[in-house]
Amino acid sequence: MRWVWPWLLVLSLGLTAQADTWSDQLAEAAAAVEAAQSTRAKQDALTELISIQEAALSDLRAQVRDLAIREGGARAALEAQEDDTAAALAVLQRVSRSEAPLPLVHPDGAVAAARAAMLAEGLSQALAEEQAQLADQLAATRTSREALEMAQARLDQLRADTRETRAALISGAPTSGVAPSASTLAGLLDELPQQSSPTDTSKRAWPLPIAGSVTRTDEGWMIRPSDSTLVRAPTRGLVLFAGPLRGYRTVVVIEVGPGQSLVLGGLQAALVSQGQRIQTSDALGLLPAATDISPNTHTNVTQSAFPAGDLPPDALYMEARDGDGPLDPSQWFALQEDG
Repeated sequence: MRWVWPWLLVLSLGLTAQADTWSDQLAEAAAAVEAAQSTRAKQDALTELISIQEAALSDLRAQVRDLAIREGGARAALEAQEDDTAAALAVLQRVSRSEAPLPLVHPDGAVAAARAAMLAEGLSQALAEEQAQLADQLAATRTSREALEMAQARLDQLRADTRETRAALISGAPTSGVAPSASTLAGLLDELPQQSSPTDTSKRAWPLPIAGSVTRTDEGWMIRPSDSTLVRAPTRGLVLFAGPLRGYRTVVVIEVGPGQSLVLGGLQAALVSQGQRIQTSDALGLLPAATDISPNTHTNVTQSAFPAGDLPPDALYMEARDGDGPLDPSQWFALQEDG
C-alpha cells in the first residue's frame, strides 16, 4: 500500500500545474475581451473565452473526479492498514504484560522462548516501520484532500466565471428577426425562401456542430453534448433563419449549398442573424448550460420523433435537408451513432 500515496501527491501537483496553464489561457482570453472595440470583435473574443472556459471545466472536472477516487482508495487502504497494525500491537501488548518467567512463556522451553522474543522484537520493528509508513500515507492523504478542495474551489469559481461569460455573450447576441407565423418546424421551413434544386449530392464528412452522443429520430439526429454548450458551423453557408420556435427553443437554419440546408434547434440563444454569411467553425449559438436545466426535465430520447415542446433540455436537434425533404445526416456527417 505504500505506493498509493506518492501517486496521489504526483496527481495533486499535476492538477495544480494544469490549472495554472488554464489560468494563463483564460487570462489572455479575458484580456482580449477587454481590448475588443467593435461589437463583432467583442462577440468573437467572448466566444473564444467561453470555449476555453468550457474546455478548462471539462479537464478540471475529470481531474477532480480522478483525484477523489484515488484519495478515497488511499483512505480505505489507510484504514485497513491501521486495523492490521492495531491487531498486531494488541498481540505485543499481551506478551509484554505476561508476568511469567521467560522460560515459562513458551511451552517448549528457554530456547523457544528466546526465539519467540526475537520474533516479537522483529515484529515490533516491523510495526514501527508500518507506523512510519502510515504517518507518511496519512500526510499524503491530507495533502491530496487539500489539493482536491483547492481544485473544487477553482472549479466553482470557473463555473461562476463561465456563467458571466455566457450572460455577456447572450446579451450581445443579434436580436431575432421577424417571428415566424408557423408554429411547427415543417411550417417554418415552408415559409423560408424556395431553394433551387440540389446540385451537389456527394457524401461529406463534416464535423458535428458540437461534440457529443448521437441518437437518431424520425427525421434527424439528437446530439447530447459531452461538455461544451457552444454550437459551431460545420461548414460555410448563409443563415436563412435565426429565432425562436415553440418546442425547439431557438432555431438556426443555414443554407449549406444550392437546395440544401441544415436545421439546428434547441439553442438557448443564437449568435448569428438572418442573412449573415458564416464560415466553418463560426459560433452559431449556445445550448442551455447545465445550471439552466432542471433535473426533473430530462427525458430519454427514443427512436420516434418528439412532439412539440418535448425537446430534451440538454440536446441539440439537427436535421439535414436536401430539396424539400429531410436527408439522412450520415450523408453529411461521418460518425458512429448510439441508436
